[in-house]
Amino acid sequence: MQLKIILFVVIMSLMQKLSLASESADCPIDAQWLFNPALPDDVKNDLYPDKTFDFCGFYQFSTQAFLYLMSPSDDNNHRNFLSDRLYPLLESYTDGSPADSCNNYSDGISIRTSLNKNDLSIKQAGHGSTIYAQDGNVIYYNVRFGKSLCNLTAKAEEMKQQKINNFPPGSIELKMAWKKLSSDEQSSRRFITQEHFIEGEIVQLGLVGFHIAIATKDHPEFIWSSYEHRSNSPNCSANNEANEWTFANAECTQKLPESAEINNNCSFNQPSNHSSLTTGSPTNICRVFVSGTGVGDFRDKVNIAIIDQQNKELFQLLSSPDVDPRMKPLMNYFNVGAIWVGKISNNSSVQNQRGSLRLASSVSEADFQNIDITKKGFVSNCFGCHNFNGTHEVISNNISSHNLSHIFKEIKVGQGEDIDITAKTAIHSDLEAKSICKMTCKSKANYLAWNGDWNSSNSTAGSVCGCTLMKIN
Repeated sequence: MQLKIILFVVIMSLMQKLSLASESADCPIDAQWLFNPALPDDVKNDLYPDKTFDFCGFYQFSTQAFLYLMSPSDDNNHRNFLSDRLYPLLESYTDGSPADSCNNYSDGISIRTSLNKNDLSIKQAGHGSTIYAQDGNVIYYNVRFGKSLCNLTAKAEEMKQQKINNFPPGSIELKMAWKKLSSDEQSSRRFITQEHFIEGEIVQLGLVGFHIAIATKDHPEFIWSSYEHRSNSPNCSANNEANEWTFANAECTQKLPESAEINNNCSFNQPSNHSSLTTGSPTNICRVFVSGTGVGDFRDKVNIAIIDQQNKELFQLLSSPDVDPRMKPLMNYFNVGAIWVGKISNNSSVQNQRGSLRLASSVSEADFQNIDITKKGFVSNCFGCHNFNGTHEVISNNISSHNLSHIFKEIKVGQGEDIDITAKTAIHSDLEAKSICKMTCKSKANYLAWNGDWNSSNSTAGSVCGCTLMKIN
């Protein structure tokens, strides 16, 4: 009888915790993340198997990771995320082919005017349009990644022997958006900065957008979060104060929300296409979904409330007089949102997504912000482009698919290694391989060619094609 009472009390306590977790938006920040920074291992305090109810843990994970990455490192007074030792820059050659990003020195292009690695023109992600700040300067992009990816195999048979289907815990990818700072912006100390050699001169760049993607043991799909500078863009859906926005004209901003309509001459979120100029006509950008969340999205109110609390508490923490002055510029940044999947046994379809289901960066996905999660087919949030195969799916290898990480193939090919890519259809013979593999390699990157190898013995990876760097005559 006593045991039954104890069990009843335990069950009721757990149900109460689940209920509180599902309804409460209380999600505090730990000051130790700032004063003793460390990269978190995984999401803490998960109370429910599909992670549906514990949104807070994911945002705490994101905030802790952000503070660690922005903290000063031991490498020449850089911040951790700017350390080449910890997070090498993704490099390429002028023809678009990958350079060796793992060789501890720079021998290629490391800053791009494009997030499309196969096109070195000045483009963002999404439709590949060009973004110019109100001062007329183009937005630059670069990518960093955790050094551990340099040692990860890209061969299906080796993965099979090592029992690897997913990127190991701690795998990390970072995407940054930068603008050339004016003298006033430099003196304001409102930006995280870096110097870069561009067009024959050293330029001071300010961080305006920051994507973080981290794989963990419990979340091999990567936990995706996005941060932006507070002065980037106004909200599309409301009247905004007459601030000086980096990416929005003051007159057009005051006319919001009417000026955000598609036929309005303010042309919000309609950046130009295929330009090759480092200066151009300013782009007007406004944020379509606050906190990457629409009305009626799964647990929308809780998601927004937690993001708001994290941003507010982080600002207050950074306002403390005993904070390292090098961390003070972070007061000018905020978390846009985060996204992950509920059950890792399933794929990354919208029904299995959690968090900010309409997450997009205004400075690298400006014309991909009108995210409709109700439509069939492609949905332009993080998982729309970065697809995850669930652990219980027949083809569950997320390394050989090259769909989850878009840069892993470049890292390995840049090191001089061939890679295996999962084909869309099964291969049963050399004859089938000739037609299937040529298309498979080419479809992933225009610098790839089939090396003549194929394999169908790895059940989790499916039929794979061996791909190599295409030789240019």
